[in-house]
Amino acid sequence: MVYLMREKEILLISDLHDSVSGLRKLKEWCQNSTFDLVLSAGDLTSTPNPNQIKALKTILSLLPQNVPFLGIAGNNEREETIAWMKEQNLFLEEKKLFGLRFVGISGWGEDIPQISEPFDQKTILITHVPPKNFPRGRIETEKFKNQPKMHFFGHLHHDFFERKIGDIRVIHIPSLLLGKGLVLTLPNFKIKTLD
Repeated sequence: MVYLMREKEILLISDLHDSVSGLRKLKEWCQNSTFDLVLSAGDLTSTPNPNQIKALKTILSLLPQNVPFLGIAGNNEREETIAWMKEQNLFLEEKKLFGLRFVGISGWGEDIPQISEPFDQKTILITHVPPKNFPRGRIETEKFKNQPKMHFFGHLHHDFFERKIGDIRVIHIPSLLLGKGLVLTLPNFKIKTLD
């Protein structure tokens, strides 16, 4: 007997920067969703915001009940915000879900977490900044021992685009500030844009 996994939908967001219109979009998507996980590539808040934790709590309140949220820090999250995310088990460094391993690299790419095993075709990498061979890129993916299946990133505030670097699908998450996001469907790794 063959058991087929039910399709899983992962909402990918990045770069909200405290946008009220972006929050409205997120609420709209979540009201009509079947998401199984929400992943953030950082900068959901902005550096000048003195109430980043309160802003994150507002974002979390919009998500469907019982849907896990995992995120990394962008270049705008403050140390106390990152500490709070870690305390709440919301901070992504390495997590296994749905038969895959999700690895997060925060900030400018300087904080590479200790991972349990090399990347493989069951690894999805989430970073804030793009790979080094993109504009404003800093992540040197070619230096990793093995390559992940997919590499998602934000930071650029552009529309969705996808490229190949070697065997890796490298995908830009469009900015929630612009009212855009992505849905990754498993197990077929199909990408759909939201706006």
